[in-house]
Amino acid sequence: MGITYSKDTRTVIRVRCLFAADSIVLFVSNLGLPISATHTMVGAVMGVGIW
Repeated sequence: MGITYSKDTRTVIRVRCLFAADSIVLFVSNLGLPISATHTMVGAVMGVGIW
């Protein structure tokens, strides 16, 4: 009994998730702080999965 999304909607959600993760990596990198792109992407994908 969950929310059912169409295939197109899921694709849009995934693209937004990856765009947000990439934006975070670029922002933090420009600040000169260490960041792991892999951990950021995994966290974003898990966030979408939980959401």
